[in-house]
Amino acid sequence: MHRLILWNLARNPIRSILTALTIAAPCAILVVALAVSRLAEQTMDRMAVQARLLVQHRTSFAELLPDSCRRKIEEMDPKSLRIAGVCRLRWFGGSVGTEKLNIPGIAVDADGLLRTHPDLALPIEAREAWIRERRAALVGRMTAGYYGWKPGDLVSVTGTMPPFARVELLIAGIIPEMYYDYALILRKDYLEACHENLRYPMSAGSNVVFVRCRTLGDLDDTAREIDRLFADSAHPTRTQHEDTLLRDMLFSGTPVAGLLLGIAGLAVAVTSLAAADSLGIGIRQRMHEFGVMRAVGFSSARIFILLLSEGLLLALAAGAAGSMLPAALCNTGILSSIAGVHSGAEEAGGDIETAAARGISPSIFELTRLRIDARSVIAALCISAIIGLLSTIPPALMAARSNPVDVLRDAG
Repeated sequence: MHRLILWNLARNPIRSILTALTIAAPCAILVVALAVSRLAEQTMDRMAVQARLLVQHRTSFAELLPDSCRRKIEEMDPKSLRIAGVCRLRWFGGSVGTEKLNIPGIAVDADGLLRTHPDLALPIEAREAWIRERRAALVGRMTAGYYGWKPGDLVSVTGTMPPFARVELLIAGIIPEMYYDYALILRKDYLEACHENLRYPMSAGSNVVFVRCRTLGDLDDTAREIDRLFADSAHPTRTQHEDTLLRDMLFSGTPVAGLLLGIAGLAVAVTSLAAADSLGIGIRQRMHEFGVMRAVGFSSARIFILLLSEGLLLALAAGAAGSMLPAALCNTGILSSIAGVHSGAEEAGGDIETAAARGISPSIFELTRLRIDARSVIAALCISAIIGLLSTIPPALMAARSNPVDVLRDAG
């Protein structure tokens, strides 16, 4: 029977190819969405072990907390038994020259950053320059490569938040950690000094206060204590685990991974309808053939199995093609070569600055970090099989249950 199945699929190659492409497309979207989601989850897991809390105004991120918040939080644990460090953050943004690309720049406490973010993994020279030089700035690898910045360079950056101050920064070091590849970190005291002589200086305060705990077990108690401390003040707070907040931003606000998963789900639903229509038309056009087969001794069950096998084989082949293509691009280094990044460079840091200097889009560069695993491929194959079964069962049942006498009479 397998020869008959293959022959039937090859009878109308255009329809078979178009149906296969219809199924393959959502399978490709699905495996990419799963890979993006997994990469985001890995980032969140990496953040979770840092035992950091993010304290912000209860209303929104845009509402500023008074700078005295740091002192009050530190006074909660004067012996630093539970709290390892506190660091205030003020959003700065940033653009260079006439570039339309906005940099995710932030201004932080110089001493607090080193206590709350040991995962920056800064070289000793960069740490010393960061503390010594008031104009010091730390930049991620992608940002440094894009603008051609190197340690010791003096650069000019304009803030993208009012009053849009222009600051001169001395690059103290490049952050080797991949999760900070696009960052620009400058000192909060220097930013405030740059605003003192402006006609309309920025208002004092911080968007976020980082609190790093000694252990993961201290997070919940510390978070509740901080919120109780400011509950009756003019600036009530909302304290969350860092990974929880970032997870909410990624998967609830304008989510990349969540959006891709939603698109994949919608594509699967539309594909099911399109595949059912295509396979249904093909079966209805062959009703005379099924009547002849029934007349010469083929049973209803055998015809049903034949049609079901055709649809399932076509769907599985399409699912395999749709999932294996992105897997081949991501896992074999082909996509990295296209983007100008050698395979494994994102971990080693070897070619990231070079790729950025060549004008590689950040979105394209992020794709080079994706890895398609076997679970994603299996999920895509299962989805394609379900699509094939759901699309084939109704018309196959219709063909199997048809009366051969009526079919041959109508065809004649």
